[in-house]
Amino acid sequence: MKDIIKSSALIGSTEFALIIVAIIRAKYLALNIGPEGYGEYSLLNSFFTILTAICGGWIARGTIKYTAEYRQKKEFDLAAKVHNYSISLALILGSIATALVFLFQSFVRSYFLSPDIILWHYSLFAASFLATSITPFFGWLLQSYLMIKRTVVLRIITSFFSLITVFIFVYFFELTGYFLSILCSAFFGLYLYWRETRRVLQTKFVLPNIKDEIFKKLMRFGSVNFVLLIINNISDYLQRVFVLGALNIASVGLFQVANSIINYMGILNRGSLFFNDPKMSQELTNDERNKVLNDFLRFNILLGIPISVILILFSKEFIILLYSESFVELSSILFVFVAAQFLSFLVGGFQSVMLGKSFLKMHSFISILYSVVVILIPFIFIRKFGLITIGLSILIANLITLIVDYTYLKNKIKISIHIQVFKLLVVAAFCFIVSQQIQTSYIVLRVLFLILVFLILIFSIKKEERYKLLALIKKSINRKI
Repeated sequence: MKDIIKSSALIGSTEFALIIVAIIRAKYLALNIGPEGYGEYSLLNSFFTILTAICGGWIARGTIKYTAEYRQKKEFDLAAKVHNYSISLALILGSIATALVFLFQSFVRSYFLSPDIILWHYSLFAASFLATSITPFFGWLLQSYLMIKRTVVLRIITSFFSLITVFIFVYFFELTGYFLSILCSAFFGLYLYWRETRRVLQTKFVLPNIKDEIFKKLMRFGSVNFVLLIINNISDYLQRVFVLGALNIASVGLFQVANSIINYMGILNRGSLFFNDPKMSQELTNDERNKVLNDFLRFNILLGIPISVILILFSKEFIILLYSESFVELSSILFVFVAAQFLSFLVGGFQSVMLGKSFLKMHSFISILYSVVVILIPFIFIRKFGLITIGLSILIANLITLIVDYTYLKNKIKISIHIQVFKLLVVAAFCFIVSQQIQTSYIVLRVLFLILVFLILIFSIKKEERYKLLALIKKSINRKI
């Protein structure tokens, strides 16, 4: 678990700092654009995310997998070829898509978005699309080379730049200013990531060669992900369409805020995935792979429980603090989204194993099943039960995915979950249930329960692991001093 902790500590501490920046940004936006503004952004973002998947997102996993493999084997020329093929393909497809969304803007706004979407906002968001679809490829290259510190620096710079542009543009141009800041931040981020990756290799535009074995590998791996990513992004888009149709655009804004809040839960989960995804693509024995997986699960449960409990216990206070009174109705249902996100942390570990072992057919089946669940439940029940239906659909889909992933991997490569992980899952269920029951109680009671949760978790860790963790933390602090 040592390597996971190191990666997560560095990425996670950065994420925590960035969350503070994101909170300031979100508070400022909430006071200036309100739920309707968030709803407009959410619809645009979900639609263009589908295009991002079509224009290169589908080869993301293959890019990370093969770049990490060739880097491990010190075949750096082949790693560079993987990167250049993938980013060149994304540039070609992204340029075509950008041209199409501008040419057919009236059709897109009428049939895929909403009349509430202002043309000027649509145009600004569309103009940022090409940059946002290419930038991740540079980030994946850094991840494949496990360049954690450089990734941290880039995330800090781009986050602060985004905050500054939001303050300036929204102050002068209100909601339109928000979309102006998105455009500026997109191209600024692209430039920074491109410049940083030059430390590793020189990015070159190359025409795809269908006879090249590297290109064939990317296409084989990516073809499966293409279908899955499109389905997943369409399901995400349709959720917002269902909310808009059954409720209103302000409710779409509430959904967007719920997503933003639960993303704050991923403070250290993103750090552990940063390590876990490329690690699982390396050549490991089943025992080694099993150990890495269980370390990942224990780490994310131990961190996920207190973060989840805090968000559930103080959901109303957090929403008012982070956003405004206009969003406070979300507090009564936020616990469902929090529980769903907690499960998604665990699902991420199993997906790393599935893709690392190239179990693509089963991964495809599970991903399609997930998308069907998150579409079908809201389609049937959202008019009757409202926005909570979206959270429940994600929770149920993640639970089904977790069970199916585990069952398959247990039978296929003898993956087993350690008893400590099962015990922690029982603790998590207990903490979630109690937190939801007392979330409207006196604050003293909630604080006392939170202290109890921390004590339970501390004694859930073996004594020798506590000492090692404390030593690692002290060592990190001494280095910074």
